[in-house]
Amino acid sequence: MRRQAAALLLVLLTILASCGSSDDGEPMRVQRALDADGQADVTGFLVVEVGRAYLCDEVAESFPPQCGEHRIEVVGLDLGTVPDLQSSEETSWTDRQITLRGTVTSGVLTVG
Repeated sequence: MRRQAAALLLVLLTILASCGSSDDGEPMRVQRALDADGQADVTGFLVVEVGRAYLCDEVAESFPPQCGEHRIEVVGLDLGTVPDLQSSEETSWTDRQITLRGTVTSGVLTVG
């Protein structure tokens, strides 16, 4: 009986450890999401370059903005649902961080 209880506890701890938010219940940042797999809430700046969407931990102060070092590709996002999306030529972006919920697999966040 104790072995079953210990096994169940191990399974529960594994599930909790793989949940898609940080230890304090906040959404995870992009850098952490790149190493995650499974359901996740990920926060970052949205940058869409030539039809490919990314969440970025930081954006460069260029015009139009570009992702900094850490970015995760986002697929399945309806850009019409993103508030305050700005655009110039072939690039769109958010000035504020947004949180997207989806599934992270091999460094790609699939929403929707």
